[in-house]
Amino acid sequence: MAEKDIMEKILFSYADVFADCGNVLIYGGEQILKAEEMQPHPPEPA
Repeated sequence: MAEKDIMEKILFSYADVFADCGNVLIYGGEQILKAEEMQPHPPEPA
């Protein structure tokens, strides 16, 4: 299960993947989130 979590984090670290998923899941496919407007999240503490 940890492997799936790692893959998810890697995929969502790409702004275009995050924006596409967010637009589909939250906004029903409407182009609201744009990859060029995304900013990285600070790293989580260890």
